Amino acid sequence: MKNIGNIIKKERIKQKITQKELAKDICSTSYLSKIESGKQIPQDEVKHALINRLQINLEHYIDIDEEQFLKENYPLIKNAIMNNDQIQIKKLLDYFKSMNLEFSNIENFYTFNLRLLRLYLMIDEPMEMENAVSLLNAFKTMEESLNDRQKFFYYENYSLYCINTKQYQSALTYLEKAGLLISKIQLSVGEKADYYYFLSTVYHKLHRTLNAIEYAEQALKLFTELKYPQQMVNCYIRIGLSHIQNGHYHYALDIFDNCYNICAENNLKKNYGVIYQNLGYIYALEGDSRGAISYYRKSLAVKKCPLRILITIHSMVKEYSKLNSTTSVETWCHKGLNLIKDHKIEKEAQEYVYHFHIYKMLHQLSDFDEALFAEAIDFFNNTQNYKNVHKYAILAGSLLSKREEYKKATEYYQKATEAMYAMKNIKAWEDLS
Repeated sequence: MKNIGNIIKKERIKQKITQKELAKDICSTSYLSKIESGKQIPQDEVKHALINRLQINLEHYIDIDEEQFLKENYPLIKNAIMNNDQIQIKKLLDYFKSMNLEFSNIENFYTFNLRLLRLYLMIDEPMEMENAVSLLNAFKTMEESLNDRQKFFYYENYSLYCINTKQYQSALTYLEKAGLLISKIQLSVGEKADYYYFLSTVYHKLHRTLNAIEYAEQALKLFTELKYPQQMVNCYIRIGLSHIQNGHYHYALDIFDNCYNICAENNLKKNYGVIYQNLGYIYALEGDSRGAISYYRKSLAVKKCPLRILITIHSMVKEYSKLNSTTSVETWCHKGLNLIKDHKIEKEAQEYVYHFHIYKMLHQLSDFDEALFAEAIDFFNNTQNYKNVHKYAILAGSLLSKREEYKKATEYYQKATEAMYAMKNIKAWEDLS
């Protein structure tokens, strides 16, 4: 969606005119820069002078009642988000991108683009993520121009981007910044529930399970009040996962059974893959690899998204590894690597590339490659996935010890210890209990 600043900037760049050339005898270069960045709505005489110099025909751009437009489209956006309806989100994005709209009110421009940003962040397509990053970068430059409510949603959106890119500590930082604004603004019940759910997700990823359960239950209460079954399911899944994290497997089983029933009652079959995945995970943690594999196969049968399929393939590899079934480990590692190659998602699925190659090395299906271990550990460390840093650093140390490379092994064991500290948010040895 474009405001007048976007239109002017686009046409200026298209015509290969510099800001200095366009602004000459009309306004200062800095004033033009603010117009193009959306920080300034131009005075009418400046606006018309710039448009005339660029020979822009504004008839090509739709004129709307801004307030009415925002009011009419908000329920559509809200329902698509609350129902996590990927088809509807995609339709809305395509619709908005097909329109050429000029906002005369900068507040309306900010508000709509924050809503648009949320849609971009929820769609499972690399191109839309690029659009999201562009919008995030634009908002970063104009953060100080946003009002408190707009800042709240900017921070919340930024936290969602960090969750999507597995930067969980950064996500928590943005959510805490948003939280400081809650007392200054009015949030609807749904907006509060949404915020609590984000908090529960980040706390879970940072292994702060009690916080995760607390906020997921708060969100569940509000979503139940609003009768949003998909969001209720999301909260139950988050609570179930947190109980798994705490080792309360029987509680988790009951929660996922309840979750399945809600999905069946509301025809939310798209969640079955996640539910089967987590039921399989519980069986895996209880030592029943064959029971886990049976649920993972059910999960694979209903999943369609390649990245979600990779989660289950990785889980299959882990269980066959426990069973020391080398042939099956090799088969599923190859299936995973071929899926990544066929869908050209090497960048998005980088962690699975490491997983599959490391399991092949573990079962001597490929040569030991210390450089790949080091690269994988750096990758997981940079994405704050300390659980995998801990796991693979221990494995690297063990394999190097078997090769009698004790000095290198010690270095990896030290990395494993540091990762354990990070997982438990421990800064010093004295704080170990």
